[in-house]
Amino acid sequence: LPDRIIRSNETPERMKLTPPSRRRWFAAAGALLLVGAAYFALRTPPETPRLLTAPARIADLEESVLASGSVEAFEQVSVGAQVSGQLKTLKVALGDDVRKGQLVAEIDSLTQQNALKNAEAQLANVEAQKAAKQALLRQYELAYTRAQTMLAQDAGSRGDFEAAEATLATTRADVAALDAQIRQEAIAVDSARVNLGYTQIVSPIDGKVVALVTKQ
Repeated sequence: LPDRIIRSNETPERMKLTPPSRRRWFAAAGALLLVGAAYFALRTPPETPRLLTAPARIADLEESVLASGSVEAFEQVSVGAQVSGQLKTLKVALGDDVRKGQLVAEIDSLTQQNALKNAEAQLANVEAQKAAKQALLRQYELAYTRAQTMLAQDAGSRGDFEAAEATLATTRADVAALDAQIRQEAIAVDSARVNLGYTQIVSPIDGKVVALVTKQ
């Protein structure tokens, strides 16, 4: 304030001081201003929060996940051949989707076809031998019956009867042996047929082709 400034050309005796009553008035006014500001600050309501809203509607939900890394199959099955031979055709490519039982490759089946034909021929041969032996068995059964009748009537010798009996037993044993051989040849035919089926390579599961270890 001007009346509180000491001019350089004035002496201390001439300096004018502010009366104490005015100083108290200014202090009281400042205190009232502070109280009033605090009162109005407390009385002012808080700012209303701003909410992000949107209308509700029926729609599809989509969640996208971004990641990096190596992808591995949940289950991996190595498909191979149980018979040897040249790969004739390869019916799938890398990345193709396959279904269980789908044909994926074929092996040259000429060797397996010949093996099956040979086994079938062997079986037919043994069956023919059995048919011939059964015809002889019928003949020997009749001869044994005649020898037995003649021996009972004292019209034939015991030696003829025993020879007929032995021949009949031998023939019956031969027929039984041929029956066993027929079963053996039938097993060989089944094995050859299975090996022929192995030339058709199929997928054991549903999945995707992730590797090819051979070429057509």
